[in-house]
Amino acid sequence: MNLATQQLDAIDPALRRVKLLRLEQVAELLGVDRATIWRWRRKKNPLPVVFLPGGCVRVHLAALERWIAEEDEAARRGGAC
Repeated sequence: MNLATQQLDAIDPALRRVKLLRLEQVAELLGVDRATIWRWRRKKNPLPVVFLPGGCVRVHLAALERWIAEEDEAARRGGAC
């Protein structure tokens, strides 16, 4: 289990019920800058986001967990991070 997975496991249950995270929340959980989140959107396997009315961008918690698992697996196979 990597650090990001451990941090996701420690999410407050109230936040887990919300299931949609702001990009700032994702960046904080993963310990990266918000610009990194947008850079990850341009990857071969982009971070999945949801565009809401009014231009709001969110990330489904379940999609984030799947994406982290996929990226972890790719890194273990020798893929680029």
